Amino acid sequence: RMKQYYLSLFVALSLLCSLQPAWGQQPDSPTHLRIYQHDQVTEIPLDQVDSIRFELVKKTPTRPMIGIDYVAEYNVGKEAGTFATSQSNDASGYYAFDQVGTACPAGYHTPTRYEAAVLIPSFGPQYETYVMFGANKSYTDVAEAIQVGSVKASYLSDYKSIKGRKVSYALRFKKGSKEMNPDFPVATDNSLQAAYRYEVVGEHKIGSKEAYLKITVRYLGSDFTGSIEDIATEDFWAKDGQDDVVRILPSSVYYHPQKHAEIMGAGAFYWTSSPHEEQAGFVWTIAYIPQMAYISYNSTQFKFGIRPFKDAE
Repeated sequence: RMKQYYLSLFVALSLLCSLQPAWGQQPDSPTHLRIYQHDQVTEIPLDQVDSIRFELVKKTPTRPMIGIDYVAEYNVGKEAGTFATSQSNDASGYYAFDQVGTACPAGYHTPTRYEAAVLIPSFGPQYETYVMFGANKSYTDVAEAIQVGSVKASYLSDYKSIKGRKVSYALRFKKGSKEMNPDFPVATDNSLQAAYRYEVVGEHKIGSKEAYLKITVRYLGSDFTGSIEDIATEDFWAKDGQDDVVRILPSSVYYHPQKHAEIMGAGAFYWTSSPHEEQAGFVWTIAYIPQMAYISYNSTQFKFGIRPFKDAE
C-alpha cells in the first residue's frame, strides 16, 4: 500500500527548499527525508517513501470539558455499582434516597441539584418550566446557578419551544449578570457557551420500553455571537454535528409508594443528592414527562433511578 505523509504548509515549504539541492548532488545521493517541525526532527528512510503529499490542514480547536461531558451515558444498573447495559426503560435499577451515596460505579457519584442542571434547568422563581414540548414558549437571559465539575458559577440561558413539535432548544452557559448563590460567582465570559436540543422520543405510556428524552449538546464557545433564534432550527442541527454530545434519559422504571407498584414508560425521575432546603422529607430530582423537562423535588418515599456523573479531577 502506498505510504503518504501529510505535512503542514510550513513544513512543506521548508522541505522543498532543502531537498532540491540535496537531490542534485552527485555521487552521494540522499538516503533519508528529514522533517523539521518546531523543536522536533523526524527522519524517514527514502526507500520507505513512495510519494509525498503536501496538504494545508485546518485543525479543529480543542474545547474545554463542558457540563455534559461529566454525565455518564447510562443509568445505574439493577445492581448497585454497575451501569445499565442499554437505554431500554427496564434496564435500569431504582433506589431509595439513602442509597444515592453508594449506588454509583467507582469514579462516579449521584449529582447535586446544581450539577444536574447541566442536563436541564430547575423551574423558575414563579415555577416557570423552561424546557417545554408542543407549546410556543420563549425565555431569555434566565439566570442559573450551575456546577461543571468542581467549578460553580452563575450563567444566563435562553430557551425556546415551538407549538406542535416534540423538540425544545436552549442557548446555555452564557456569561452571567448576577450572582444566583453566594457560592456561585458570576461567569465572566462565554467560554462554556453551548447549544442544546431536547427531544421527546417514542410513545410515552405506562409499560413502554422505548420512550426517552434525547439531549443533544453542541459546544459553541466565545466565538459564537448569534442568538437563540440561530440555534432553534432543525437546519442548524442538521449539519456540523460531528462533535455533538448526546445523552439519553430513558423513561426508566421507578417505584411508586402509594401505588405499591413499579412504573415505567410515561416519564422519568432521577435522584440528585440534594435534599430540599426547606421541606423536610423532599429531595431535588431530575424529571421529564412528554410535555416538559425540569428539576423539581419529590418525596423520599419514592425509589428512583440514578444517572451518575464523573467525579471531578
